[in-house]
Amino acid sequence: MPNREYFFAGDKAPETGEYLCMPCAYKSKIKKGEKFPECVSCLVPQKKIDIEEVADDAFWEKVS
Repeated sequence: MPNREYFFAGDKAPETGEYLCMPCAYKSKIKKGEKFPECVSCLVPQKKIDIEEVADDAFWEKVS
């Protein structure tokens, strides 16, 4: 896995920790090896969701 500071939905977490969704600041605990999800906080207010569009815009950053 490339060494980088941010991760997109579908990427595997390089380590267990708390990650922040950059568009909305929602925090989620993700275990090492789990795939990053589409952010539930970003998806909730939308009635009709284009997952591909959201996944392209959203990314996660490790905060702790």
